[in-house]
Amino acid sequence: MGLMRGASAGFSILVVGGAIAPLAGDLPLIGRFWLTASALIAFLVAGLRAGGDGRMGPGVLAALGAYLLMLPIVWMTSRGWDVQQVSATAATAVVVGGGASLVSGRWSWMNGLRSDRESRSSHHREAA
Repeated sequence: MGLMRGASAGFSILVVGGAIAPLAGDLPLIGRFWLTASALIAFLVAGLRAGGDGRMGPGVLAALGAYLLMLPIVWMTSRGWDVQQVSATAATAVVVGGGASLVSGRWSWMNGLRSDRESRSSHHREAA
């Protein structure tokens, strides 16, 4: 479930980022990096939404899934493939999506630890 949610969220961000790219391209500073930033944010969100309990796999699959869903649109708008660009973007999806999933799982573990401590300390206060 989390894998599909992550791929869907990442794909949505890629589509919106690509649709806004012609307008954002005219902005100073942001315009040059718009598509790159959109892709990084999309892969980050896909990895975080996929979860993974400290494993990279779900984030990698979600980010790659988002990018694979986007590839037909890229192909139609660019009239062909730039193999180097597609490979570099896929590698970025693996690194960013997997890293986000890994960190997300570690944060979840730490949040669980914190809530355990809080419940123990509130239980201790109630007993006193």
